[in-house]
Amino acid sequence: MGEPNLSPVDGHASDALMFSLEDGYVFASWPGANGAVRLGTYAQVREMMRDFLAQSEVGDRLNGEARA
Repeated sequence: MGEPNLSPVDGHASDALMFSLEDGYVFASWPGANGAVRLGTYAQVREMMRDFLAQSEVGDRLNGEARA
């Protein structure tokens, strides 16, 4: 899959993807989108993100890499 294309301008993740919280739900949006995507409740998204990061760390260790 490789590294994500974060932004055509300067490569900062904050320029490409924004998260927001409203009424207990997390939404994701990005420049050029007409709206936001509801990802789930705060607790659900928090656990999904923690799981994603943990899996990424395992993959890095198995590949002998360290994230900066």
